[in-house]
Amino acid sequence: MDKNTVNANFINFINELKSRNIVNSDKSFCDSIGVLPQSLGDIKGNRRSVTIEMIQNTCLKYNVSSDFFLNTQNNYDAYFDAYFDAYLEPKSIQNDTKKGDKSSKGSIPLIPIEAMAGQGAGEFSALEQDLQYYNIPELSRADFVIKVSGSSMYPKYSSGDILACIYVKDASFIQYGKVYVMDTGQGAVVKRLFQSTKPNHYLCHSDNEAYKPFDISQDSVRALALVIGVIRLE
Repeated sequence: MDKNTVNANFINFINELKSRNIVNSDKSFCDSIGVLPQSLGDIKGNRRSVTIEMIQNTCLKYNVSSDFFLNTQNNYDAYFDAYFDAYLEPKSIQNDTKKGDKSSKGSIPLIPIEAMAGQGAGEFSALEQDLQYYNIPELSRADFVIKVSGSSMYPKYSSGDILACIYVKDASFIQYGKVYVMDTGQGAVVKRLFQSTKPNHYLCHSDNEAYKPFDISQDSVRALALVIGVIRLE
């Protein structure tokens, strides 16, 4: 893949974000992925190439596959349109969402940690009657929220904290050192992930030093979500 094509795809993505009011400007996009606006200016001027780190950070921030930028899918235009229609359509935040009202736009389901049932489907799920829905404008990009149970991630997270999460659709990009929620055969696990010395495993760390790190097979993780925010009740 030549750098001009990757640069063009990257710029097209940013322009689409701006046109849909997902970001307000080039600067706000750069701030969201941790790069200087000058770097984006150099990319637009074809004075430098988009880096792998930029692509990784964008994939994590906006929950998009690297295929989007590398143009490895068969029909780029169709992929482009489908992505924005499915995942980045701006949500109208409702103030009167009722419990269980899944049809209300902008609402985020609270998935009870004991009700998780991934069934290998690649997403966290629960019975409809188990769900409550919340409107959180600052975290409207979240796919779901979940309550922390236990003390293994203390002091970062305490039991009862509500974590906002987005599904990881491309497991080839894992930001090591970040906190993830995993749906496993033994239930939901909230851990900080690192690269394991074992092939096809994640190294799971707790922030509470009383809990020892452990490896988990990637095959045993039925669904994976990145924690993007927390709500703490005093």
